[in-house]
Amino acid sequence: MEKYLRYKGEFFSIAGVLWRAEIWQDAEEKYATIGRLDFPADDPLVIEWGETDKLEPVQSSKATLTVVSRVDRQYKDLYTVDTGSIRMDVYRDNTLYWSGTLDTELYEEPFSYEKEYEVTLTFSDFAVLDRLKFQEDGFLTLLELFQKALRNSFINIRGIQQYISTSRAGDTSSETLLSHTCINCGNFYDEDGEPMTWRTVLDETLRPFAMRMIQRSGDVFIYDLNAIQDTFEPELIHWEGKDAVLGVDAVYKSAKVSFSPYDKTELMKQEVITEGLSPFATDLLVRTDYSVGSDDLMNASEGFYMDLFQSVPAPKGLFIHKHAMLFKIDPVFSNYEGEGVAWIVKIRANQYGLYNTIVNNSLFTNYETLIKIDKKIDVPNVLSSVSYGKKRQRLLRLKMGVLLDVRYNPFETSGDYNEQGDYENMRTKIRCVHIPFRMRIRNAEGIVMKHYANVSYDKEIGVSYGGNQRWVDGDYPETNKPNRPYAVLSYYTPPREDKLTKAEYPGGWMENHQCVQYPHFSLCHLYDIMGAGEYISIPKNVQGTIEVEIGTGIFNQGSSGYYNSDIAQHPVFDGFAEKVRWLLYKTPTLDIVDGYGKEIETKDIEYSSWVNTSAKEDLDIDTFLGNSGDLKVCGLGILLRKEDYNPVVKFSRAGVTDYIEKLLMGTVYSQYSHRMNMLTGTVRLLNDFGLYTDLSEPGNYMIVSDVQHVITEESEVKLVQVEPDYFEGIDYEKTI
Repeated sequence: MEKYLRYKGEFFSIAGVLWRAEIWQDAEEKYATIGRLDFPADDPLVIEWGETDKLEPVQSSKATLTVVSRVDRQYKDLYTVDTGSIRMDVYRDNTLYWSGTLDTELYEEPFSYEKEYEVTLTFSDFAVLDRLKFQEDGFLTLLELFQKALRNSFINIRGIQQYISTSRAGDTSSETLLSHTCINCGNFYDEDGEPMTWRTVLDETLRPFAMRMIQRSGDVFIYDLNAIQDTFEPELIHWEGKDAVLGVDAVYKSAKVSFSPYDKTELMKQEVITEGLSPFATDLLVRTDYSVGSDDLMNASEGFYMDLFQSVPAPKGLFIHKHAMLFKIDPVFSNYEGEGVAWIVKIRANQYGLYNTIVNNSLFTNYETLIKIDKKIDVPNVLSSVSYGKKRQRLLRLKMGVLLDVRYNPFETSGDYNEQGDYENMRTKIRCVHIPFRMRIRNAEGIVMKHYANVSYDKEIGVSYGGNQRWVDGDYPETNKPNRPYAVLSYYTPPREDKLTKAEYPGGWMENHQCVQYPHFSLCHLYDIMGAGEYISIPKNVQGTIEVEIGTGIFNQGSSGYYNSDIAQHPVFDGFAEKVRWLLYKTPTLDIVDGYGKEIETKDIEYSSWVNTSAKEDLDIDTFLGNSGDLKVCGLGILLRKEDYNPVVKFSRAGVTDYIEKLLMGTVYSQYSHRMNMLTGTVRLLNDFGLYTDLSEPGNYMIVSDVQHVITEESEVKLVQVEPDYFEGIDYEKTI
């Protein structure tokens, strides 16, 4: 929705400067009339930059506009809960000076008067970012991120002014630091996928560079203390009145900068899917075996109870096939407790009766989606270089537990009353079971850029075989023939000898192992060492989100008579489909491991140093973005080069090249190792951005707080002395 001018009004300050306030509001079309703002004589407009420390990244501001309501409740309709829908622009001598949106939480006016009473409206520039969740993905340059943040603040500015002395080490590009240094947006989501607020993202992106952001005189300035001292000639301040005070800024004893690379590895975790749902069927009993009839409960050995839940509507964040059901198992004597998705459930009533089919679906079907996780998973960043070895390599690992079984009770030993004959057929005649799945990468517009395949089809012999893992451009072909799955999760017992082993499919809950051409020791032993899972390479220089779905049933090659051939893809024996009593699924998991299949452990990196041993207080700074000298560290928080998304190793500032954390320590040392002046009082209005100085106490001063009474052209300020960065005498200590 577009904003249109709703109210405007003008007044002159005592210095004869024309001030104009305009209120813009979201609307379908232009307002028929533009209302007039009438102002009281005293303080109609006050703009305030609250006090912030020299190293605090964002110095936000607010404006208090006081208007006279000529009729009862004239401005009541300006109250809104729609964030950013009402904006005020302030002009000084017809030049944009300040902009902010109406605070949706605050509105009050006198209720005892019919007209001619004052109403106060509060606007702020960056406060709205505290209410908006970050929703970006992929890679963004620092400049792109700041531009998006400002668009989300809804303020009206002329542009972004950059005064930054930090550069990438050895960089000869004409581009600025902000335009060719990147971040991974996944860094700003927690392990559960919950995003930070835009304000937090803004703070934590500026912080490691010791950069600050402020709105002044119609622009947004992004700067660091070192750069503005090289750029701006200090302006002499003019004191008004007799309230000026000389004080001192803080001095710190020591400083510590901690950087968390955030190597987020758990991309998709086991889902809790039955909590809060009402069962469709409850307390379905499965005994340890069926030797005891249902009418002889006193002598029965209760194995477990099962509750079933309808899959439509599906739990939040999941898609479940409409013919599947959700299950939850509560054990008694059978040792399993858990939940998941049921595709086939057949429970025998007693030792005389037939099986009651509770969940009845075909074991072999054309491809349909059984389970789909609706979760935003960014494609992890990987280095273009492959020279660092497997320890630094990153792989996706997709795992899913599946229970395919012919026993009455799949958690108990087979026997006369637990389908021993059918179980032995399954155990000795099935070498491998394949569950179809699909993994796609979509771009920001939802278009499929790549899909994963680990199955190939040999047209000459009409057989599919596994082992050729690859990413293919575009989406999967439309065909959904059961003998053309394209990607499968493979369930088999890893061979222990250097030869083809006889079939051994034990049933019960099994985890998938790497899809190979056939389960031969020479093909499986490396992946067996790595552990269960489908290990998937991460495509380089690809931005997008990963989508995972599991297909229905199991992959059937065709004829059932080739289970002992080298192809080894035939997972069935005659009559197998009719003998299956259970086909259950846990929800899949997706994580990142190194090239050996091991969990990735990344510790925080800390730099510490004495600042002034005579001082009392310590300063601790935590950063979410940074460098790492350890080539094994490749977390979401690592700063990246725009051209290839490889890490930026070092940065330069004030003639020093080092890790960004150490440069930040240098700024702390420069500003807080000795006493610096603090000046407070009322001065002539400071209407520009820059540095200031004083006749009696020379030096460079910056604004840490400013309350502007525009009618009197005065500022109540707090100014603090600043000095250029210098690094001599700093003794760093690094810990990991």
